[in-house]
Amino acid sequence: MEVGKIKQVPLREIWKREDSDFTVWLEKNIDSKATPRVLDYGSGSGILGLASLLFGASTATGIEIDADAILSAMENMKM
Repeated sequence: MEVGKIKQVPLREIWKREDSDFTVWLEKNIDSKATPRVLDYGSGSGILGLASLLFGASTATGIEIDADAILSAMENMKM
């Protein structure tokens, strides 16, 4: 087995639109027999964490440093 070099790629290059790209991938790839826990660095508005809970995650923890994003996430959690 040959191992290549690890290349750091900005996540936005992989999932340019988290809401329509990653969330759909997450729904298809969460094992229904497991109770996954989600840790989201740079969680922004918290939508990924909320979607994870809707798709069956047992917990979702968001980590964010931007004060406006934190306020947005707190508002989204009230929904």
